[in-house]
Amino acid sequence: MIWIREIAGWLLLLVSLLVFVLVREYLEQRWIFAAGIMAFVGVMIFWGSIHLLKVAIAARIAQQNRQEAGQAARSRPQSG
Repeated sequence: MIWIREIAGWLLLLVSLLVFVLVREYLEQRWIFAAGIMAFVGVMIFWGSIHLLKVAIAARIAQQNRQEAGQAARSRPQSG
């Protein structure tokens, strides 16, 4: 599940970059209003992709910490 989030984040990042290329083409054709709307859409997609990447990385770190804590608990001698 973690990898799905990370892949989705990278794909959304790519989509946002393609939207910005579209914005550039709109600006070259002097379609200012359409370019502004698409720039807003591109920024929203970019923010969403960055958020997905942060969540995926945090989940991976939490999973690694959980595994290390489990290994440390098993290697600790039992008192009693």
